[in-house]
Amino acid sequence: MYNTCNIILCIKGASINYATWECIVYGMAHAKDLAPLRKKLYPHRLPSMSPKLRPRGTVFRNPIGTGWCMPFVGADQPVMRRSQYFFHEKKGKRPLQLQCYFTIPSFANVVSFVIAGIFLSIFTKFKWGRQLLLKVRFQYFLFNLNN
Repeated sequence: MYNTCNIILCIKGASINYATWECIVYGMAHAKDLAPLRKKLYPHRLPSMSPKLRPRGTVFRNPIGTGWCMPFVGADQPVMRRSQYFFHEKKGKRPLQLQCYFTIPSFANVVSFVIAGIFLSIFTKFKWGRQLLLKVRFQYFLFNLNN
């Protein structure tokens, strides 16, 4: 019986609205606060699974399509993990190991995305940086992922 799942999101073009941008800014700013909350939310660890799902590299070629894949750091994976925790704790079901990735069309877009991530991680650490990111038109900070 398999207990692993790699999810690869293939997105054709991307755009986000202001509320999503605001969630990204504040989510990155308060990421360090999540560990204690998750310890309270999940008091027991899930059982160790075998074979263990090993994460792929930070950047790799899409094995089922075109483009490059990177780990997806959105809220989807924690939500799926919470569902697996619930199924195990409340219904006694075997948990599924999950890894989420998303596809970027070209390696140049990967480089742009990494630069934007570094930029965001620096600016979201400071109150003035968060204010700047939210005040200035957020489209200036995004890269077009269309081919």
